[in-house]
Amino acid sequence: MACSPRGHLTRHRPRGGAPPSQAHINLDEEVTENTTTTTQLIQQSHAKVLLDKVGVGPVTTAVVDSRVVTPRAPARRGRICVCGGDRRLNRALHMAVITRMAHDPETRAYVERPRAEGRTNREIRRILKRYLARQLFRTLNATASAKAESHRVSVAA
Repeated sequence: MACSPRGHLTRHRPRGGAPPSQAHINLDEEVTENTTTTTQLIQQSHAKVLLDKVGVGPVTTAVVDSRVVTPRAPARRGRICVCGGDRRLNRALHMAVITRMAHDPETRAYVERPRAEGRTNREIRRILKRYLARQLFRTLNATASAKAESHRVSVAA
């Protein structure tokens, strides 16, 4: 291994169209296996409703579910959502918004309006991230509340 100009370790790779190495193939299989396992675990949890949202995949769902405080988890020091400064949550929301901006017709139609008003893509992404965070939080809250209500009814019966 050698150091790149920025100080990152890099492997010496042959130039040109060399076929992927066995290590690359193994990593690809590992990612596929991890995604499958994550999806299966999410399907068993209350957060499975988030998978129905456009642009929200298993990784984003797992991050949002682990980072957002809902009635099922006590709020720490009065915080409702651990959004401020949470880079992992911000990245998950960012990737979901980027996907929506590229593939969701409703989001694309919305993006045209602020763009016509002169807003930058960065401002539009910020607005969409806030909207998506509220939407996902409300969805998780509604799911947790409904589950708690059904549990209270079954215990009372």
